[in-house]
Amino acid sequence: MNIDDEEILNESTNILKNDITSTVDTDFYLAYKKLPNKTAVTIRLFERNDYYTCHGDDALFIARELLHSTNALKYWKTSDGNKPLETIYVSNKQFENILRKLLLIKQYRVEIWKKTQKLSNDWTLAYHGSPGNLTQFEDILFSSSSTSQESSGVLSCKLAIENGVTMLGLALIDVHTLTIKLCEVTVSNHYSNLETILVQLGPKECLLPTFTSTEDNYLQLKTVIEKSGVLVTERPKADFSSKDIKQDLCRLLIKNKDEENDKFEMKIGVMPEMQMEHAKCALSAAIKFLQHIRDLRYT
Repeated sequence: MNIDDEEILNESTNILKNDITSTVDTDFYLAYKKLPNKTAVTIRLFERNDYYTCHGDDALFIARELLHSTNALKYWKTSDGNKPLETIYVSNKQFENILRKLLLIKQYRVEIWKKTQKLSNDWTLAYHGSPGNLTQFEDILFSSSSTSQESSGVLSCKLAIENGVTMLGLALIDVHTLTIKLCEVTVSNHYSNLETILVQLGPKECLLPTFTSTEDNYLQLKTVIEKSGVLVTERPKADFSSKDIKQDLCRLLIKNKDEENDKFEMKIGVMPEMQMEHAKCALSAAIKFLQHIRDLRYT
């Protein structure tokens, strides 16, 4: 256990000693059980004024994988006799360290839930992030001058068959350098050229269209990406459509607010990248994922 882990563990223990009882709020327990399903690589934290809580398998993961100790675990008892709820308390001081470890080291997704109103027991998703989409946590993750801002690019991939040849459309958005890159490549049987691209671009996360267990091409593609240490996130197939790509790019690329959108759309239309249909579809999915249609400028 390193010094940071020991500090986190001590903080959790102090919170337990000072503020927390062993009986869970039944209303929260019921609300917690009704939350939408999530993937195993998503950790949920609940904001509670001056600290956070984490529950169930997520609490066990933080204890075992981040703290390397179960001493900070608390078991909330329920009045209806259900299985006690595993719980860990995270102080505001600990939050930054845990967030950094989850997103930058473990390559996990993070969700922060908070009450809709102070006296309500309705919880809503307030913030979320993933290795390729750190936008909502940048101020926390990179507040220290000693913390380097590595690329947090998200890569999006779309497979297609053209004349019996498998093509791969690729789009990378880097939210730190504010750059967009597009390309299309012919895929080899073992995706060896994709491995090279992953090394060169260094994405933290890769988007794929939702696929079934019978779609061998995407299964193989996912395996190659995960072996490269990149988090794979499946997105709705409808997101991989280039129908609105010109309008989306206008909002991202236009630098002169007085410039007319229709004129800029014409400029975009003659860009060589706009001939890459599969890459455009991949880019559209990446834009939707990042929810970045706002006051940012890309090149």
